[in-house]
Amino acid sequence: MQLIKSRGTTFQTQDGGWVTFMPNPVRWNDFGDWYREVMGEGYGLGTSEWADSLYRIERPDELNALIREFCGSVPRAEFVERGQAGRHYVTPVQDVHDIATDEHLLARDFFPEVDHPALGRSIRKPRSPYRFSGVAIDPAAAPAL
Repeated sequence: MQLIKSRGTTFQTQDGGWVTFMPNPVRWNDFGDWYREVMGEGYGLGTSEWADSLYRIERPDELNALIREFCGSVPRAEFVERGQAGRHYVTPVQDVHDIATDEHLLARDFFPEVDHPALGRSIRKPRSPYRFSGVAIDPAAAPAL
């Protein structure tokens, strides 16, 4: 099931994750090698005609379908790592769990614990993404209505 409709950029991976992806046209031959490694020889984007950029431009729907199939054949973490190593345009689409457990955001204390009077307990709340030297913005629960 495709939940995100976007031609040519957002695709579901083998493990149900999502990525934004576009092969780097300057590195198409390297992409073709990766594609053949995953999908097999003599198939789809791994064939010689797809190395021609004009051929790709004239077949956007077929190109998109083949990239969707390719992305669906690799787990997200592996896809992102391999795609970025190959200098392709790829990044994971993060869901709420991904963001809440992101190493970088946790290291930056992006989700501090704040007391929530209505709940009678503390909760993790995103802080302002902006930080300025000399100005402290203390995280707090939203005011009651």
